[in-house]
Amino acid sequence: MRVYISGPITNTRPGEARQKFADAETFLRGRGYDTINPEECLRNLTLKHDEYLTICYPMLNLCDAILLLRGWRSSVGACIELGMAMALGKRIYEIDERGTFRRFTI
Repeated sequence: MRVYISGPITNTRPGEARQKFADAETFLRGRGYDTINPEECLRNLTLKHDEYLTICYPMLNLCDAILLLRGWRSSVGACIELGMAMALGKRIYEIDERGTFRRFTI
Protein backbone atom coordinates (compact mmCIF):
# COMPACT_ATOMS: atom_id res chain seq x y z
CA MET A 1 0.00 0.00 0.00
CA ARG A 2 1.25 3.48 -0.86
CA VAL A 3 0.54 6.33 1.59
CA TYR A 4 0.57 10.06 0.85
CA ILE A 5 1.80 12.16 3.78
CA SER A 6 -0.15 15.37 4.43
CA GLY A 7 0.29 18.10 6.98
CA PRO A 8 1.20 21.71 7.59
CA ILE A 9 4.20 23.05 5.69
CA THR A 10 3.44 26.73 5.09
CA ASN A 11 4.05 28.96 8.12
CA THR A 12 5.98 26.33 10.09
CA ARG A 13 9.34 26.97 11.73
CA PRO A 14 12.39 26.27 9.54
CA GLY A 15 13.05 22.53 9.44
CA GLU A 16 9.93 21.63 11.45
CA ALA A 17 7.86 20.40 8.51
CA ARG A 18 10.85 18.58 7.04
CA GLN A 19 11.37 16.69 10.32
CA LYS A 20 7.67 15.83 10.81
CA PHE A 21 7.33 14.50 7.27
CA ALA A 22 10.61 12.57 7.48
CA ASP A 23 9.58 11.01 10.80
CA ALA A 24 6.23 9.97 9.32
CA GLU A 25 7.96 8.49 6.29
CA THR A 26 10.32 6.48 8.52
CA PHE A 27 7.37 5.31 10.64
CA LEU A 28 5.36 4.18 7.61
CA ARG A 29 8.25 2.51 5.80
CA GLY A 30 9.13 0.67 9.00
CA ARG A 31 5.68 -0.88 8.83
CA GLY A 32 6.07 -1.92 5.20
CA TYR A 33 4.25 0.94 3.47
CA ASP A 34 5.49 2.78 0.40
CA THR A 35 5.23 6.54 0.77
CA ILE A 36 4.96 9.76 -1.15
CA ASN A 37 6.39 12.66 0.84
CA PRO A 38 5.41 15.95 -0.85
CA GLU A 39 7.58 18.00 1.50
CA GLU A 40 10.63 16.19 0.17
CA CYS A 41 9.45 16.04 -3.44
CA LEU A 42 8.70 19.77 -3.65
CA ARG A 43 11.27 21.17 -1.24
CA ASN A 44 13.43 22.95 -3.80
CA LEU A 45 10.61 24.48 -5.83
CA THR A 46 9.47 28.08 -5.44
CA LEU A 47 5.78 28.16 -6.26
CA LYS A 48 2.58 29.77 -5.06
CA HIS A 49 0.52 27.78 -2.54
CA ASP A 50 -2.13 26.81 -5.10
CA GLU A 51 0.59 25.72 -7.55
CA TYR A 52 2.01 23.32 -4.95
CA LEU A 53 -1.45 21.86 -4.48
CA THR A 54 -1.83 21.39 -8.23
CA ILE A 55 1.24 19.15 -8.13
CA CYS A 56 0.11 17.37 -4.95
CA TYR A 57 -3.23 16.18 -6.36
CA PRO A 58 -1.73 13.70 -8.84
CA MET A 59 0.67 12.42 -6.17
CA LEU A 60 -2.24 11.77 -3.82
CA ASN A 61 -4.15 10.09 -6.62
CA LEU A 62 -1.28 7.58 -6.99
CA CYS A 63 -1.74 6.49 -3.37
CA ASP A 64 -4.07 4.08 -1.63
CA ALA A 65 -4.20 6.13 1.57
CA ILE A 66 -3.37 9.46 3.16
CA LEU A 67 -1.73 10.08 6.52
CA LEU A 68 -2.65 13.37 8.20
CA LEU A 69 0.10 14.67 10.48
CA ARG A 70 -0.42 16.52 13.74
CA GLY A 71 -1.67 20.02 13.11
CA TRP A 72 -3.33 19.14 9.81
CA ARG A 73 -6.56 20.93 10.79
CA SER A 74 -4.72 24.28 10.65
CA SER A 75 -3.41 23.59 7.15
CA VAL A 76 -5.58 24.70 4.23
CA GLY A 77 -3.66 22.38 1.92
CA ALA A 78 -4.04 19.34 4.19
CA CYS A 79 -7.77 20.00 4.56
CA ILE A 80 -8.12 20.16 0.77
CA GLU A 81 -6.09 16.95 0.43
CA LEU A 82 -8.34 15.25 2.99
CA GLY A 83 -11.41 16.26 0.97
CA MET A 84 -9.85 14.90 -2.17
CA ALA A 85 -8.90 11.65 -0.43
CA MET A 86 -12.47 11.28 0.83
CA ALA A 87 -13.90 11.94 -2.64
CA LEU A 88 -11.55 9.33 -4.14
CA GLY A 89 -12.37 6.73 -1.49
CA LYS A 90 -8.82 6.59 -0.10
CA ARG A 91 -8.08 5.09 3.31
CA ILE A 92 -7.47 7.89 5.79
CA TYR A 93 -5.15 7.74 8.79
CA GLU A 94 -3.91 10.39 11.17
CA ILE A 95 -1.33 10.97 13.82
CA ASP A 96 -3.48 12.63 16.45
CA GLU A 97 -2.48 15.31 18.93
CA ARG A 98 -1.23 12.62 21.35
CA GLY A 99 1.01 11.16 18.64
CA THR A 100 -1.13 8.06 18.12
CA PHE A 101 -1.38 6.52 14.64
CA ARG A 102 -4.99 5.63 13.96
CA ARG A 103 -7.69 5.32 11.33
CA PHE A 104 -9.33 8.69 10.81
CA THR A 105 -13.02 9.01 11.60
CA ILE A 106 -15.26 12.03 11.24
